[in-house]
Amino acid sequence: MELDPGVDSSHSQEEKRNVDTDTSNNYLTADAVNGLIKSHGRVAFQSSSIPNDNPQSASHYGVQLCYFSEHGEIEFIRMHISHRGNVDVNYRDLRGRSHWYTPLVFALRNGHFDCARILIEHGAEFHSSNIGNAVSWAIQAPTSASEEDIVQFVEELVILHKVGVNLVTTQTLDTPLHYAAKRNSLPLVTFLLEYKADPVMSNMANKRPADVATNKDVKSVLESALTSELQRMAQGKQALQENFPHVLLSM
Repeated sequence: MELDPGVDSSHSQEEKRNVDTDTSNNYLTADAVNGLIKSHGRVAFQSSSIPNDNPQSASHYGVQLCYFSEHGEIEFIRMHISHRGNVDVNYRDLRGRSHWYTPLVFALRNGHFDCARILIEHGAEFHSSNIGNAVSWAIQAPTSASEEDIVQFVEELVILHKVGVNLVTTQTLDTPLHYAAKRNSLPLVTFLLEYKADPVMSNMANKRPADVATNKDVKSVLESALTSELQRMAQGKQALQENFPHVLLSM
């Protein structure tokens, strides 16, 4: 949902009061955060802080962090993490629509890379058997995200944070290269192949990356990489058979 840059003027006065700050204590109150979530409005911080002693559970903080990450509320994320010591940046949202998404997944699937960087800085996990890995999610960012931003973020994940390029998504067995191929992004495909992405791996539908690309240039690069890798594997198998003729090879 697209958020207005300020509080929606269509909201009732009661809703506006719910997203106000507590002027006596100068912090964003629990009611204010709840009002924000319910109304899907937006408020700006006014040199305010969120207290550590607010009597809310860690899980409630996690839900709020997921919401802020989903909607790109970078100021809220910064304040939320820095002023609440028990916020779990890897909290899994159990709501049915989210499939156990973490704040990092919410940020990436909506193209909020600056929010993702803050979460990573504070310990967000890059991979989970439930949700796949950060490289795949970054590549699946919405079309509103520029290819340049996506490539830059994927490079950061792979080069700086050493995130693997062949980690599969559990439900589909798609690799980051599959997602780059589906996106028909030549820069992403080229980068992933340079960092040893495997063009041979098949997904649950028995499709290799070259099979899911529709752009001619992207498909050509992937097919060339696939041919080269298959030849290399065949040569390796032949060398093993020649050197160890009595070994039963299951390749």
